Amino acid sequence: MINKLIYSVKSLLRLMTEMENFPNIFNYLVKKPVLVRLKNGISLYTSQPIELITIKETILDDEYKISRVKNLKNVVDVGAGLGDFSLLVAKRFPGVRITAFEPNKTVFNLFKKNLLINKITNVKVYNMAVGRKENYFLYLAAANVHGSTIKNYRAVKKVKVKAGKLADFISQEVDFLKVDCEGAEIDVLKSLGPNKFTFIRRIMVEYHNGIIPAEDQKMAAILKKYHFEVQITKNYIVPTTGYIIGVKS
Repeated sequence: MINKLIYSVKSLLRLMTEMENFPNIFNYLVKKPVLVRLKNGISLYTSQPIELITIKETILDDEYKISRVKNLKNVVDVGAGLGDFSLLVAKRFPGVRITAFEPNKTVFNLFKKNLLINKITNVKVYNMAVGRKENYFLYLAAANVHGSTIKNYRAVKKVKVKAGKLADFISQEVDFLKVDCEGAEIDVLKSLGPNKFTFIRRIMVEYHNGIIPAEDQKMAAILKKYHFEVQITKNYIVPTTGYIIGVKS
């Protein structure tokens, strides 16, 4: 708990130096959504303070290591949230084509708004879940930010959402596949099927061992089966989470 508190304070200090309108965060107390305008030219409408941490990690810390990638032409973003990852990629690679999925209607609407204010036109976003079923129940936490098709301890309500197999949206090589679905990642990967897995060149998946026991090892085994070189990076602030990076060998 102390480590999380220290991390949150450090994150806010970092945002203070990187935001053009840092005092705007106090508007969470009186109204929503709140506009976060970064000095690097990216702006995002947000609905709650916890999303500031996500923005800091994805955009400022470059958690997905986009700065190490030379060129991206086709990217898929599963569990897109407010669009922080998609916006970062679109700004860095103007010619990229991005396909994004976000099942939470409230968050999806903010994502579309963020595309508009950043004048991004090369992102196609779907208000749907990804998996092997046609429909899922989306379990939402009290803050309405952590949505998952896997029932978990944070869930306080559920809504039915439409879904589709990831394989149905991939018809050409994908340079980067990002997946963050709060415990539903294995189902997403399996919805690719063996044929479409060959289209993926690089993949980065967040794992949630607190929701799915040993999810990291299970996903690593899937990626290795399809000839990816796998690296697991642990989150030391939240030890049950982290990232699996797969690069086609």
